[in-house]
Amino acid sequence: MKIITAVLSLSLLGSVAGCGDVEEATPGVEDTSGFEQFRRASAHVVDGKEVYTVEWDLVLTLDELRDYYQRYVVGGGVAATTSTVDRINGQDNVWPTSNGQLHLKFCVGENFVTETFRNQVIGDVLAAAAAWQAQTPNVHFDFIDHRNDNPDNGSCDEWNPKFDFVVKRYEGGPSGFIAQAPFHHNHLEVPLTINYANIHAPSTSVGVFKHELGHVLGLKHEHMRINASGSTCHDTRPELAALTAYDKFSVMHYPQCGGDTTSDFHITALDQEGVQSLYGPRPARPLLDSEFLGCNSPHSPRWDISWGVSRGVAPTSFEVEYAPTANGTYHTLPHGAALHAPYFGSEGIRTYFRARACNTAGCSSYATTSVKEDCHPLP
Repeated sequence: MKIITAVLSLSLLGSVAGCGDVEEATPGVEDTSGFEQFRRASAHVVDGKEVYTVEWDLVLTLDELRDYYQRYVVGGGVAATTSTVDRINGQDNVWPTSNGQLHLKFCVGENFVTETFRNQVIGDVLAAAAAWQAQTPNVHFDFIDHRNDNPDNGSCDEWNPKFDFVVKRYEGGPSGFIAQAPFHHNHLEVPLTINYANIHAPSTSVGVFKHELGHVLGLKHEHMRINASGSTCHDTRPELAALTAYDKFSVMHYPQCGGDTTSDFHITALDQEGVQSLYGPRPARPLLDSEFLGCNSPHSPRWDISWGVSRGVAPTSFEVEYAPTANGTYHTLPHGAALHAPYFGSEGIRTYFRARACNTAGCSSYATTSVKEDCHPLP
């Protein structure tokens, strides 16, 4: 679906981040004493460094935490309401591929206390990785045993560029912490950290790793799209982009934010479409737009309908159609090789359009839009 690292925690924002203990403050004015309480309640240590956890799935730097406190605790700000893939400076925060293939190298750290526990973790990560690899032949998670496979790989630490991400045991902080994961942009700064002690049914460790590996691939939280109520259902990054239709059962959806509370985290068909739209082999759902160009006659509005794909693999064709009702019979909108086509409508009548991108691997889901315009008599 997602600056910030993703983190799962059992505690609500009020308990993890200490909102209930924060003093009243005037909006727009920094409350140093209140922020200090907030900082202490949000802090935990990873590899000897203090990081800050809020909202179940966000790990922030100190500067980001200060901004968060001013915006959401003091100022009462409202979070963004769309997501699925994280974006930075207008670009998807995803991994570059080589010849269409993505190989993510990872290791499992030494701090899992016993070799038996560490081997269990390795098996759980590999099971979650296999679940994602089953969604697209273009994504591969490659486990590297840094102790045996190649001593030149060095230590299993997030700052080691030989690894794309590392898995470590949680070593202390907010009592409800479950897991956190890096995105592409901060994978050399933050490890994928997990606390098995806080994973309870119906969730499983493999399910939690599926969720966290979704973040590693660039996916954000699905519940951001419905503006779910509850302090753990917010987000702090404005640059987000939806990849598919909303999916209540997505592996990236928090159960307590309007999601599925009866089962483990599972990768759905829409999750598959989302990851394929980023890494292939099927093309992404296109962007579909319309521009009103005026009235061709007193009762005939004229539109330019346009479409295109801005991410993932290149499509070889587009299927563009129109209908008088959203669930009516659709007809092909002739367009040849162009990425736009004119449409002449009827005054006051809404017309529905849909478009999907295709290649030899298949087609995306449909993007949809509709248009309606009243034309006044020409002078």
